[in-house]
Amino acid sequence: MIRVNVSMNNRIYKKGVQYTPLIFWLVLIISSVFMGCQDEFLVKRSVTEKFPEREQKSSAIVSKVIDGDTIEIDRKGKKEIVRLIMVDTPELNQNKNHPQPFAHEAKLSLKKFLEGQLVLLEKDEQERDPYGRMLFYVYKDDRLVQEWLVMQGYARVKAYPPNLKYYDRLKTVEENARRKQIKIWSQPSLRN
Repeated sequence: MIRVNVSMNNRIYKKGVQYTPLIFWLVLIISSVFMGCQDEFLVKRSVTEKFPEREQKSSAIVSKVIDGDTIEIDRKGKKEIVRLIMVDTPELNQNKNHPQPFAHEAKLSLKKFLEGQLVLLEKDEQERDPYGRMLFYVYKDDRLVQEWLVMQGYARVKAYPPNLKYYDRLKTVEENARRKQIKIWSQPSLRN
């Protein structure tokens, strides 16, 4: 049996060894670890409260921008083609090397914004389109890339049910760009 003596000044001794500094450092270390975990939890909680869908996302590097609404990603060494859900940009090769207005600008703008960048990918209902491309909402620095394209006037909202998670949000941005006649909305041939 271990015998512990408590003196008048509340210091704990065991066979002549003082344990107060040891207990102090032990409590300090345990509380620091706990507080560190708590801080990480609070940061994660605040981010997921602001972006609740964030926990459902995976990450990848954009290795190449193919056109204004299609990218190539590198995820753990595996390359995949991703079609950005719910947006449609002008076509580069609509009529044998005659691109639609703003097709090159949309691609170059997206390339400047995304290529070589780490992005977050969020699924909707369908995982792939009929051409085998993966379907994702793409985020760069917590910004929805589809929303950015529509806001810049490079894309229109195009609904492909059942992938409609951000339809209302994107449609509101599109109406604003259309009203201001930004880029594609300044071209009568692209307004429909």
